[in-house]
Amino acid sequence: MGQQRISLHLPGVAAAAGDRAMTLPLERAGFCRLSGDRRGARIRCSRGSLWVTQPGDPLDYVLRAGDGLTVTRRGTILVQALSDAAVQLTPVDHRR
Repeated sequence: MGQQRISLHLPGVAAAAGDRAMTLPLERAGFCRLSGDRRGARIRCSRGSLWVTQPGDPLDYVLRAGDGLTVTRRGTILVQALSDAAVQLTPVDHRR
């Protein structure tokens, strides 16, 4: 049986979640995209392992359970599960 791919486009995460963290389960190879200005937002791997890339950043990041990353670039951030995983997103309220 083939692996199911999950695609989540979350352009309004900050607006929908306010300043609360939200956790998304991702199956292996599933991904989510965070678009817009997410600088300062926190991406944390709460289970499994994740691959994270930011536009204009020469580095890609592999996060394992307990690891986190603060978004430093504007543009679309891609988070992909390298195994069954859970990603916790803590947005920044830019209205403050």
